[in-house]
Amino acid sequence: MVYRVIPLPRSLLPLVWDFGELSSETEKWYILKIIHVHFRTDCYNAFLSHCCDAIATVLSNVQNYMREMRDECSFVSLRDVERTVQVMLWFYKLIPKLHLD
Repeated sequence: MVYRVIPLPRSLLPLVWDFGELSSETEKWYILKIIHVHFRTDCYNAFLSHCCDAIATVLSNVQNYMREMRDECSFVSLRDVERTVQVMLWFYKLIPKLHLD
């Protein structure tokens, strides 16, 4: 996906704030919170207790890896994590329909 970036007018530049970026630990904490929000119902408690930390670690490592890329893929966002968890949840809900153990 390619984005078209239009420069800000000079009159708006004083209003731009650079908030920096999250530390790896803080980002992993946010990832854990995203996972907990999506898997918060009782039927997912067993899933959370066994997999939550592992999923957060994997997603955090993926974010770090993508950040190290030297092309347009180096831009990562917690929205990417959100989308990934939504897809995981969709697959998790699909398991009973497929009669898999």
